[in-house]
Amino acid sequence: MSLTVTHINADSTFLLTFRPAASTTAPALPPSPGYPHDSFSILLDPWLVGESTIISSLFSVARLSVPACISSLRDLPSPPDLVIISQEKPDHCNEKTLRQLDPGSKSGDSTPSKTPLILAVPKAAKLIRSWKHFSPARVQVLERWDPGSSKENNIRCLPIPASSPLGRPGEVSIAFMPNKWDLSGLHNAIGITYRPPSTRHVLGDSPITPPASPLLSPASTTPFQTSTSYTAIQDRTISVIYAPHGVSYSVLRPYASQHLVKEAALPLTLLLHSFDRVQSPWWLGGNVSAGSPGGVEIARNLQTRCWISAHDEVKDLSGWVIPYMRTSVHTREEVEALVGMEDTEKGRGIRSEILVLDAGQNWSFGPN
Repeated sequence: MSLTVTHINADSTFLLTFRPAASTTAPALPPSPGYPHDSFSILLDPWLVGESTIISSLFSVARLSVPACISSLRDLPSPPDLVIISQEKPDHCNEKTLRQLDPGSKSGDSTPSKTPLILAVPKAAKLIRSWKHFSPARVQVLERWDPGSSKENNIRCLPIPASSPLGRPGEVSIAFMPNKWDLSGLHNAIGITYRPPSTRHVLGDSPITPPASPLLSPASTTPFQTSTSYTAIQDRTISVIYAPHGVSYSVLRPYASQHLVKEAALPLTLLLHSFDRVQSPWWLGGNVSAGSPGGVEIARNLQTRCWISAHDEVKDLSGWVIPYMRTSVHTREEVEALVGMEDTEKGRGIRSEILVLDAGQNWSFGPN
């Protein structure tokens, strides 16, 4: 299987495209009539046009300083299968941009296949529904993941149909993990896993045993032990953490030890997290973006294969709050050195790739 990441704007809008791959140990079946045999795409926090105003234009206004690689969501090669909105702020939940998507059937009787499902955190879902643009069925709430629940803890699971009559279905899972102590509501993470549908002939009804993940070691300062062997890419679940403003690793730890281990989705495939640290006074909410210090902890603990800068564009800003903001810029080389230092100190066998993608640039993992 493979993952291609496209940076749509220079800030925090990404298109994730997951594709199944034929097994290297058994011949793949040809596509069967009436069965899907293509990719699954997820669009994160689309913002292409307009400004991001917080409270009022006198307080704070942000505008993209670098044009997005497309002028409209209609310019995407195909409509995304899923749109994820991580928070209600207009640089993540942008009305002018989202209105470029097909609204779907308002009657609810049928929905065109070109209309994506929108999964939004609770405040964002309420806001989007207030626009009355989309079919109600197309906007669904992504509830907080609850690690203390005996159930699957509000992780949303979307089935991917099998690619042949004898194949097995795949699955995409999405989890919303906010920091409950963060009053600003900025610091959260979206966890995504992709398990592809079977692309080979499968006999019998016995389940396929997933490859083992590195095990959680509570007594170790490095929670996940490094394995000296690595199962073929197409046999593993792909995993992504999207945390544009950053989030403490303590928020992610239960998700990693429970869900990612169960899905055999470690090491983490991709981390989308800020490099730069942005701070405001305590009376304006305090930390705005955690930056590389928080990201390094996540990359180390989850043995991240690739970390791509998110939400670090130098935007055009105005408003009386702007002079109070302080930004500590961290270059790719500085972040690479920080992560590399952790790799050396902890003796890790996996070295993280650290990247900054311009608008329109891609990164791919796995066979093309």
